[in-house]
Amino acid sequence: EKAWVVNAGQKGTDGFMRWFLENENIKKIVHNLPFEFRWSVAEYGIEPKGVILDTRLMQYMVDENASRDLEAMASHYFKAGKWSIDGLMVKNGWTYATIPYDYLYHYNGLDAYWTRKLVTPLKELMEKQEVMGPYFDIVQPLAVLCSRLERVGIKIDLAWAKAADKDFTLKAGALHKKMLLIPEVRKLIADKKAADFKFNPGSSQQIRELLYKRMSFETRKRTKKGGLLSTDQKVVEKFRGKHPFVDTYLDWKGFDTLRNNFTTKFPQYADENGFVHPEYDPAGTVTGRPSASEPPSQTFADEPQVRGMVVSRFGLKGRIIVNDLKQLELRILM
Repeated sequence: EKAWVVNAGQKGTDGFMRWFLENENIKKIVHNLPFEFRWSVAEYGIEPKGVILDTRLMQYMVDENASRDLEAMASHYFKAGKWSIDGLMVKNGWTYATIPYDYLYHYNGLDAYWTRKLVTPLKELMEKQEVMGPYFDIVQPLAVLCSRLERVGIKIDLAWAKAADKDFTLKAGALHKKMLLIPEVRKLIADKKAADFKFNPGSSQQIRELLYKRMSFETRKRTKKGGLLSTDQKVVEKFRGKHPFVDTYLDWKGFDTLRNNFTTKFPQYADENGFVHPEYDPAGTVTGRPSASEPPSQTFADEPQVRGMVVSRFGLKGRIIVNDLKQLELRILM
């Protein structure tokens, strides 16, 4: 029922930490296994042994719709108070490298304390729902696999990505100029009295005005926030072929999306060797599928110029296999 903290950066603790992490007889409970494995490997070059439970994954098993935030879970099961230091860090301009240890000790101690406390109610719920088997057979091993996939990473051809990004930029630029020639767009620009007004196809407000006010399109779809008429791409796609602006705008949107989601974004996450290391989360969705972030690599566009930036780490050419996971679960069951 107590917590104590080891300053892993302090001189003389390296041997203790290695012994603790490598000792399989010391059973360990974590909250967010992929993160803890990533930290252990980064600091000591070893995966922790003896990890028996992950309270974040346990919460996912009993209620995939509930918050998996540790503080929220402790408040739900034990009416625990708040102990997050995020606000304090922002207020003082601290990072985890500069925050005074007295604050960090208290925060980490409470993290450990509530993680241990949460095991009891979560185990009871898992046993009641009969999900212990899937947890130990599938979910926790998947979390370990996710941590290893993060370390392995995805090889990106940075030169290819740069060339594709340039090509998409030029094509989007040409379509932007084409939109400027459309009468409704020219009228919009003329009607705006502000000298610094510029037509921006990335502006939902401007697209909304063009589609629904100046071109008289109709939709029942509205935004969740504000209740405004939707400019979502799926909504606008229904208007394709009904006005030259719509087709040009959607083509522009396609190239802009490819740049923002792939050819511009992925190189920003690449390390010195051209590898990106997405953070895979086995409890990231309510559908049961793992998710990936930083960057979001679980979905890739079919565009050859996008797929072409992912290459073999072994220098092989044209040997990246693309599999469609459609109906995979059904095939496994059969």
